[in-house]
Amino acid sequence: FETIESQTSTTGAVDIITDTTNERPKPEARIKDIAIKNNNKNCNRVKCLWPGCSLEFRDKYNLSVHMVRHTGEKSFHCRSAGCQKTYATKAALDVHYNTHSDNRRFKCTFSECDAAFIRKTQLTVHVSDKHTGLKPFRCNWPGCKCTAYQR
Repeated sequence: FETIESQTSTTGAVDIITDTTNERPKPEARIKDIAIKNNNKNCNRVKCLWPGCSLEFRDKYNLSVHMVRHTGEKSFHCRSAGCQKTYATKAALDVHYNTHSDNRRFKCTFSECDAAFIRKTQLTVHVSDKHTGLKPFRCNWPGCKCTAYQR
């Protein structure tokens, strides 16, 4: 940013950091440079100030997760050999690490089936495709007869 100024509302409760150049923030811009900081301890809402975005969040963490939509920044990298995956949050990276392990805790309960999965949704798809054939949702596109197990 070329020029950043701080403004205070008439109540003095909110300190707004704005970019007076009206340029789109660079992806490497720090989140604090484009967020409203609230000095009131009872209200921790932070607002995204990306041009054209009016979303608010309860805390800086949720704003930082949201900012990836604007910046594309994913700072959590998988450290498994040969894997190039990156994620916006540590929680998402931790879920990803299960793909590198043998931790398949969602097991098929149909007899003579040893299938096991990392995610519950994978088990649900497996049961629908291989065992029950249940696909209760029909495509509403005119003339389409496709069905699916989820909307």
